[in-house]
Amino acid sequence: MKRCDLCGSYGHGQRVATEAGSDGWFCTRCVQVAGYVKPAEPRLARTLSLPFATPSQNTWQRWHFHRQRKFLADCRLVVRSELNRVGLFGSTPPGGRVSITVRRYSAGRLDRGNFIGGCKALLDALRHEGVIHDDSEQWLEDKYEQHEARRGEARTEVEIT
Repeated sequence: MKRCDLCGSYGHGQRVATEAGSDGWFCTRCVQVAGYVKPAEPRLARTLSLPFATPSQNTWQRWHFHRQRKFLADCRLVVRSELNRVGLFGSTPPGGRVSITVRRYSAGRLDRGNFIGGCKALLDALRHEGVIHDDSEQWLEDKYEQHEARRGEARTEVEIT
């Protein structure tokens, strides 16, 4: 068994060629859930694009706790993959206040409280990966926006400034 270059876990996986021509080894879960995303040069625009719309708070609360844990783990993995893509993976957490804007694109709109409550897993993933120090008002200024999208084209974008 080898160690995954993205999540650091040990397990079965595969070797994937990177943009630089060198090979990287990634576990099966990283390849299946997040897909391997080739690292890019760091950009000024720090926008993470997640391939799913955040669930509503009502949906989240009705899930079995095992499903909640699985979603949290998958959310962390996708956030880690996106941080790798924009060149922020492995960076140290910022010392000051961070501003994020969460944009949810989906066919249906949620009321504000239901939307914000559903973003808790995303905020926990950002905190776990060191993007934000804490999700309290002292460390985080957050904005939430909802946009219409066609069914099947749901996604979430997180802009970090």
